[in-house]
Amino acid sequence: MERQKPDRKTIRAVIVDDEQHAVDELEELLEARGGLHIVGKYGDPEEAVAGILDLRPNLVFLDIRLPGMDGFGILKKLSEEGFEPAVIFVTAFQ
Repeated sequence: MERQKPDRKTIRAVIVDDEQHAVDELEELLEARGGLHIVGKYGDPEEAVAGILDLRPNLVFLDIRLPGMDGFGILKKLSEEGFEPAVIFVTAFQ
């Protein structure tokens, strides 16, 4: 499936989750919806922080439980760097 090129109305999003099947499923659901372009996917919290700061997405789909740092820790680091994107938390846990 060929991805659409983002336009000015397209939301640029990043997915942060350490479980690949969750990333794949979320990406599939989001692509089917349209209006959203996945610009990055990360499973490692430190790589996610660096990638988000570099890419400056409009929206981050953020897993709460990650190895080494939770989603709130990622948000704290982003905030300390002056970047606070919109966030939708995702988790496999109740």
